[in-house]
Amino acid sequence: MLVQKARIEAQSYRLTCEDAPSVEYMARFLARTQQRYTQRGGVRPFGVSSLLAGFESASGGVRGAPSACRAAAAASRGRRGTRTRATARPRAQATRKPVMYQIDPSGTYFRWSANAIGGRNAKSMREYLEKEWKGDLADDDCVELCVKTLLEVVDSGAKNMEVVVLKIAEDGTRSETTLPDEALDAMCARIEREREEGKDEGKDEMKD
Repeated sequence: MLVQKARIEAQSYRLTCEDAPSVEYMARFLARTQQRYTQRGGVRPFGVSSLLAGFESASGGVRGAPSACRAAAAASRGRRGTRTRATARPRAQATRKPVMYQIDPSGTYFRWSANAIGGRNAKSMREYLEKEWKGDLADDDCVELCVKTLLEVVDSGAKNMEVVVLKIAEDGTRSETTLPDEALDAMCARIEREREEGKDEGKDEMKD
């Protein structure tokens, strides 16, 4: 139901403003919706935390545009009720960067560079990400960091993992790729082997 509400809001925004909403706007909408259901009597709260990720322009995307769009559209109505064209677009579509927000059941949202939610091990995974994350990581390094983070709490290796990589090209084309099982198995095996070698080196240094 929460996802459906977000989809309807995004479609309404696009119809009104003739542009896609920013990731921050959708995070704010989801937070506001969850807070409203938490405080209102007679409805069941959304007791979930969620991560919302996407891409927006380096300038920050569209901020605070919905009210401005609707006000401009309303002001453009003619005497007979006909609606002329009213748009509010972001500045030039320059380099787009990935952004991510965490939305809590209470209705608060935070921006993160890397995060993990769900389950009793989320805190340990988040602490590992905070320690290992670097802002200039390459794509392959980001994928490897995600796998290493999962291996901190998963004992079965790649068996219970699924890694999906989202990318956006310079022309705005988006792609979604699921890491093949063979590549994931090989990466997990290499990481485990490197960890074992690191442990052995540590033991040798202690002996010396």
